[in-house]
Amino acid sequence: MKTIKKIHSLFHKEDYLSPSVFIMRLIRQNSKMEHAILRYICGMEVCMTIFGLLTFNLSNPRAQIHLILYIALALVAFLSDRAFTIGEKRNTVRRNRLILAAGYFFYVFIHIWAVLVTTMEVLRGGTYWVAATASIATAVFVVLRPAFCLGVSLLTGFSLGALYVYTEGWSAGLLNIILFAMVLCIINIRMYIGAYNTMYVEDQLRELSFRDGLTAVRNRRSLDDRISGNGTPVKGAVAIMDIDNFKTINDTEGHQSGDEALLLVTACLRDLFKDEEIYRYGGDEFVILSEKNAEETARKLRRVNDRLAAAEREFDIRVSCGVADLEADKTLEEIIGLADQALYKIKEAGKGQVGVFSNGNERIHF
Repeated sequence: MKTIKKIHSLFHKEDYLSPSVFIMRLIRQNSKMEHAILRYICGMEVCMTIFGLLTFNLSNPRAQIHLILYIALALVAFLSDRAFTIGEKRNTVRRNRLILAAGYFFYVFIHIWAVLVTTMEVLRGGTYWVAATASIATAVFVVLRPAFCLGVSLLTGFSLGALYVYTEGWSAGLLNIILFAMVLCIINIRMYIGAYNTMYVEDQLRELSFRDGLTAVRNRRSLDDRISGNGTPVKGAVAIMDIDNFKTINDTEGHQSGDEALLLVTACLRDLFKDEEIYRYGGDEFVILSEKNAEETARKLRRVNDRLAAAEREFDIRVSCGVADLEADKTLEEIIGLADQALYKIKEAGKGQVGVFSNGNERIHF
């Protein structure tokens, strides 16, 4: 059981992306390269078709089959490229399924095509290089589910082995076919594991760069990234909060006490809001991208001061907050500005309170 879990962990981490989501992301990340390869294959097969029409003896059935295979590969490459283009226009479940279907279909087709071309070549005394080149190239550039790729690779190896036995009999050369199939399987496994681990490490490093070093909540860079990425919730509210008299705490109690105040406030926020809702804006300021409306968010934030008052500290800690509802006609940055205005008015009114800006109205909650 431990061995099975260990092998499974090579292909999938419990706290990370599922294989389907990982493959989808990988295809989208490598879209430029994939388009270039598909268009190159399509162009090359069109040229081969033209060359065949000009030079082949079209009355020969073998020449006709070659032309059909050239046209088929050009058409499949073109349609796969179009499917990727259509799927990339919008990141939806339906479009993602289209991209995945195109990727899996092309992977199977290129192996079948390579085996057919190779069979025709070998039957007239040629070599196995078409199947070997196409299979290895596809394994290097197309990363799909390992079980699927291994199945296709083994079937390809079995087909070439059967072809060899048919033409050459049971001789030592069959070992080369077996070795080729093993190498193809190893390439598929290594490509998947390598790509999965690389994406995992990159995401972990990116996540660390988006976290505040002291409080471990998301930082200003993460908020800016969300703003620039138009990651605004469909509904909810934005709150901006700071610790009252934070400079005085630092000056009179020391910076260690200031850090303790930040950690205590962060702990209260974590109890009331989800991790993805909390951002340290800078210094003693926090931004909350709440999933609740302004009134509900304000009620939660009032509880922060209640908890801070109940905490046994040598010095008092209170926070002031400004809250604004999200509005369809305003950007996230503009809503943060409205919440900041509410906070500014709270500070003028005496601190330790929650100000709400909702539907053009401003209110103060004590």
